Amino acid sequence: MKTMRTLFAALPLIGILGLNGGPVMAYEVHYIRLTGTLVSTEDGQRGNALNVAINGRQWIFRIAKIKNLLPSGVTESAILRYIFAPRVTVTGSQELLQNLQKAAIVSKPLTITGFLYSGSGVFFVTSFG
Repeated sequence: MKTMRTLFAALPLIGILGLNGGPVMAYEVHYIRLTGTLVSTEDGQRGNALNVAINGRQWIFRIAKIKNLLPSGVTESAILRYIFAPRVTVTGSQELLQNLQKAAIVSKPLTITGFLYSGSGVFFVTSFG
């Protein structure tokens, strides 16, 4: 009976960690810093720009610079070309997201730092300024 309980307790761990003991990641995670301008969709898309959704509202983030903050071997241009989905959902704390959409920030130079989940189109904001 004790062996059965141990086996049932271990099964979820095997599912979470995978058979080889390493974590199973559906997407690669990159810690990046984006510098650019957040503008409304009416301003149009020019140059390197991302269609982003923040709290359900659509925006365009015009990218001036991308910096990879972790030594992953992925270049900044590769992040822009291959990692970003056509549309990115920006998430994070509600306070950060509300402040990010304030009129004083829109159309002004902005730096956003966070975790990009490649392939999923999710960017988790940790700070901006």
